[in-house]
Amino acid sequence: MQWFAGALVLVLAVAAVGVLVWETLPIDRHRRVAIAWTVCGAAAVSALLVTMLLLR
Repeated sequence: MQWFAGALVLVLAVAAVGVLVWETLPIDRHRRVAIAWTVCGAAAVSALLVTMLLLR
């Protein structure tokens, strides 16, 4: 259970930094969409790996 709490805190911290960077960088819309899909994909893979480790 401690792993889950640690992973959740890490995800929230990364999301907070991501929002700050997202709002401050002058990036056009198409590049923002590409970055968002990349980040979502990485988060999904990370969540899958953490879940697999927890269920071992």
